[in-house]
Amino acid sequence: MKTKLNFYLGMAFKRLAKESLLSTSIIALALLLCAPIGHAAEVNITFTQDGGVTAGSSVDFSVTITNLTSSTIFLTGTRGSAPSPLSIDTTNFGIYLQLNSAVSLGPGQSLKNIDAFTIAVGSSATAGSYGGSFGVLGGANESVGDLLGSANFQTNVSVGAAQQALQWSAAQQYDQGADTSVAVHPSGLVLEVHQSHAVGNFGLWYHVGMVNGPSVTGEEANPWGCRKDHGLVSPSVRKGT
Repeated sequence: MKTKLNFYLGMAFKRLAKESLLSTSIIALALLLCAPIGHAAEVNITFTQDGGVTAGSSVDFSVTITNLTSSTIFLTGTRGSAPSPLSIDTTNFGIYLQLNSAVSLGPGQSLKNIDAFTIAVGSSATAGSYGGSFGVLGGANESVGDLLGSANFQTNVSVGAAQQALQWSAAQQYDQGADTSVAVHPSGLVLEVHQSHAVGNFGLWYHVGMVNGPSVTGEEANPWGCRKDHGLVSPSVRKGT
């Protein structure tokens, strides 16, 4: 009797194990069927940046979009993202779509150098390379807004002269005079003007040089390029726009 009971218990455990294995296989198959299927990009996107950009300013990007499929596709919108300190505004491409109804690309066709978006750089940004992404929406007709493809862009941010830390060197006498006025251009060009030190001489003298680290250098023969202009007093110079 005990042997039969062990036999039936053994058969029950084997059946339970088979049913458990079958259930696990069904669940795994269901998860596989429900997994998202990779979607190949239908367009290729390349970028052109319109000039350089500094912290606290903005720069425009144009795009070239190429249809990679064998069918005609319609472009209906955009998608953009840019992490801090950047922000992205895709209004330019939206305006293009509004002004040109039913924008479409045939197989292999390209939409070239279209003003697409503007990148604004926060004033607190440090010099370096920053990036984001820009994507194009569309599909088989004008009412479809699927993501056709996206690409990453990069921009190199520089820091303006006004944001650079000043480097002070030891004081050096470069001339004699009074009422000194100095202006420094973002390019590093320096102009200094002063009144003559000689009694009764109302001439102005000026020096031109270039910022070189913590110092200023000028012409080799005359490092400060000294010149004389009689009859003027109380000089004042400033950087022009």
